[in-house]
Amino acid sequence: MLPDVASPGEWLHPKVVAAVAEHLLANMQFDQPRSALESDITRALQDSDLIEFEWSTEVDTVCELLGTYTRRPARIRVARRQRTARANFTAAHEFGHHLQQQDEDWAMELADLRRAHGSLMRHVEEAVSNHVAVLLLMPDHVVETAWTGTLTPAFVRALTRDGLVSRQAASMRASRWARADDPNAVLVVADPTTGLVLSSESADASTLARPPKGSVQSDFRALTAGAQGTRAATDGFVYSTNTSRSDIAYDWGWDADGTHIFVVARPTYRFGDALWSRDELECASASCESTFAREGAVLCRTCMLHRCPDCGSCGCEKRRGATCENCGFEMSVRESQLGSAHEECPF
Repeated sequence: MLPDVASPGEWLHPKVVAAVAEHLLANMQFDQPRSALESDITRALQDSDLIEFEWSTEVDTVCELLGTYTRRPARIRVARRQRTARANFTAAHEFGHHLQQQDEDWAMELADLRRAHGSLMRHVEEAVSNHVAVLLLMPDHVVETAWTGTLTPAFVRALTRDGLVSRQAASMRASRWARADDPNAVLVVADPTTGLVLSSESADASTLARPPKGSVQSDFRALTAGAQGTRAATDGFVYSTNTSRSDIAYDWGWDADGTHIFVVARPTYRFGDALWSRDELECASASCESTFAREGAVLCRTCMLHRCPDCGSCGCEKRRGATCENCGFEMSVRESQLGSAHEECPF
């Protein structure tokens, strides 16, 4: 049975989206069992006589996922040029579109939304398809088996099923599963080399704000220098408001491929105010004592450190300048322009 909503916008509420996805899977009319779809989504779709499934070198789609669904005839096309985990999610997502078109009750709701709120309908349809994919790739019995009562990197890694499920999809499922028991936890997928945040998940009412996707967090670059496990924050989460929050404990671990890390961050304070500080950086050059605000500073894409606005230094190794012909030590830019030796050279 579909949920009752008081206003069109409520169709996008996570609980409503989840209820619609469960309704579609519980009432699906398909020639492959749900267990087959959960075990190997692409194989089950290829074995179906109700849907034409195609691998394609190119897929013309406006969707960020490299796949398409057409209703007549029912056909799912998935581009080969994506990782296995991403292809599985794409196939399950497009199957979600198929279920939405085949369920008469839900198709009528979508038709009403299309007439009255065209743009909203598109967002609702995509959200429902995403949740169908999540439920098929990480069904409840898989999640329950991996769950130990605490949100950990190992739990998220288990949901990726050794790389068959994408890191982002697994973190979304893990975060939502654990919210009742761990409402203030923030789950992050990051690149440990650059500190780049690839995705982050948290409960709406969490007391710890998520780091922005696409931001560079220096703490994440330092985590892998030690053993997997719990570690206190140094710089903390850095936000676009030119502030950082440092009362955080990280629990981190590698993903199945050993290329990215899962970080579960929790606030460490229990009472009183959170610890906030102005986000100021120190120049990477030992000869420059400048400090400057992160906001507005230029990020070097080679070393992923910000350039000092005073001397231009970042974390990259500098090219050696001109040296004095008398003492052999490096000269300043001004001195090298004036001659071949220091203005005051002791040798």
